[in-house]
Amino acid sequence: MNLKTKITLEKEQLELSKQLKDLEQGTEEYELTVAGIQELDSLLGRKEPRGGFGGWIGKLNINTLVNAGVSIFTVLCIIGYEKTDVITSKAFNYIKPKKED
Repeated sequence: MNLKTKITLEKEQLELSKQLKDLEQGTEEYELTVAGIQELDSLLGRKEPRGGFGGWIGKLNINTLVNAGVSIFTVLCIIGYEKTDVITSKAFNYIKPKKED
């Protein structure tokens, strides 16, 4: 899907969401609007509806969490080395530079 199509679908979904606020729950028009929003979600490739844990938590990758944990552990090791009076420049060799893909 190209970017222009994706933007068009997202705009249409936003318009349907705005219309949904003005409708009463349980009416046929409300159900059709919800179905339209769900259809656009499936076209955009979203597996979960927005809200709940579908926000930033749903976008986290396990590799990102592991990388953050290793980085924090490395910083704590460096602080431990400093307390034992080991040369800090040697401890910085344990930190891997971020690789550009």
